[in-house]
Amino acid sequence: DIIFLPGYDRASGFIIKQARKIGISSTFIGGDAWSDSLYQYGDKAVEGSYYTGHWNINSEEIKVQDYVKGYKNDYPDNEVVFFGLIHDAFFLLADAVKRAQSLERAKIREALANTIDFPGITGNITMDKNRDPVKPVAIFKFENGASTFIRAIFP
Repeated sequence: DIIFLPGYDRASGFIIKQARKIGISSTFIGGDAWSDSLYQYGDKAVEGSYYTGHWNINSEEIKVQDYVKGYKNDYPDNEVVFFGLIHDAFFLLADAVKRAQSLERAKIREALANTIDFPGITGNITMDKNRDPVKPVAIFKFENGASTFIRAIFP
C-alpha cells in the first residue's frame, strides 16, 4: 500500500510519474529531501504523497514566525528550511559553551551531551544517551498543488 521513495525532488517526481503511468496507485512517502518542488517534477502524480521534514516554517509559534519573517526579509532568495537547522545548531553550541563555562572541547562536548529541552526554532532539542538529538519530526502531505503540514510527531 505504501512505497518509501528516498531521494530528491527531481528523481522522486519522475519515478512517481512513471509509476502512475503504469498503474501503481500506492501512496508514496519520502523524507526531508522532498519539498514543494516535487510538484515541478511529478505534477499531479504526487498528490496524496507524504514526506517528513525537520520543522514547519508555517508554525503559529511566535518565535518561528519572527525567525521566518526576518530570514526571508534578509535573504529573499534562500530556502529558509535548512537555515533553521543551521540557526539551531549555532545556538545549541552557544548554549553548551555558556553552560560549560569554558572553551575546552571536553567540557563543551559534555554540556552538549547533557542538553535537555533546548528551545530551538525547529523544536525543542534533547540529546539522548548516544548524543543524538531528539526532536519533533514534521509530517507533510501533497494536496491541492502544495505541501500541507499535517502534524508533528514527538519521539
